[in-house]
Amino acid sequence: MLGRLRGNTEDGLKSPFHHRTLMLFPDDSSMQLNQVVDIAIKETAMLYDIIGGPGPTIPAPPRPPALFYNGRLFKAGLAGAEILSRQPVGSALANGWEVVSGPYRVTKASDQRVIKLDGRPAREVYEDFALEQGFDLSDGLPPDFGMNYPIGICEGSDCQVSLVMGFDASGSLQMTTAPRANSLVHILAVRPQSMVSAARRAIRQALDGLGDQRASGALFIDCMSTAMLLEDAYRQQQQAVREELGDMPFLAFRSHGVLARLRGQIAGHYECSVGTCIFPE
Repeated sequence: MLGRLRGNTEDGLKSPFHHRTLMLFPDDSSMQLNQVVDIAIKETAMLYDIIGGPGPTIPAPPRPPALFYNGRLFKAGLAGAEILSRQPVGSALANGWEVVSGPYRVTKASDQRVIKLDGRPAREVYEDFALEQGFDLSDGLPPDFGMNYPIGICEGSDCQVSLVMGFDASGSLQMTTAPRANSLVHILAVRPQSMVSAARRAIRQALDGLGDQRASGALFIDCMSTAMLLEDAYRQQQQAVREELGDMPFLAFRSHGVLARLRGQIAGHYECSVGTCIFPE
């Protein structure tokens, strides 16, 4: 699919369309999501901003998940859209996580497991943190604890978050997307108001990316776990999005995190985050 992009061909590179954005929409179970971004960065020679979201394949939706390409429907795979523009396209990503413990070095990991932190079984490190918060995890991990205290790689004010889904028999943390070995990670927490502020921040950064151009429309990508974390405050985030975008037409997409490669930010799969792409007139 990436080999059919026009913007990195000889004709595309000589065209007046100097601003390139690649939107990617995979399902969240048939491929490793960090690898999707890595491959896209390599194949596009870093000429594109990359933003998108994985469609969740959990059984909760009323209908099975699907990807559409023209008149065809796919249960698993990857859909994409290439956007070439003479004017800048504003893209931004943000979240509201705060560091509460660490840093820890990931000394052993696999695709969906953190096996060791600082040379210790990762479960032991996570249980020690839980005890400091007044929680005993010896009988297992409650889902709400793993969601409220994920593991993340932080750079500046934003963190690439991975939710802790449980423990396995070897003492590893089972992750939705595990940080790579040798990563420096923290345990994170979130306040509802920080997440509402993150939605506003992503939209304002995307608008700033347009420069002097007027906006014509927007795509707002929201992780499905955000609503679970915010609970009643989720309506505040929805209202914040409407206030920031005003009368601009926009489409909102409920995803399993955000895929992104944006200048000045970590690339990869961001869970519990919001992304915005705003188009010029």
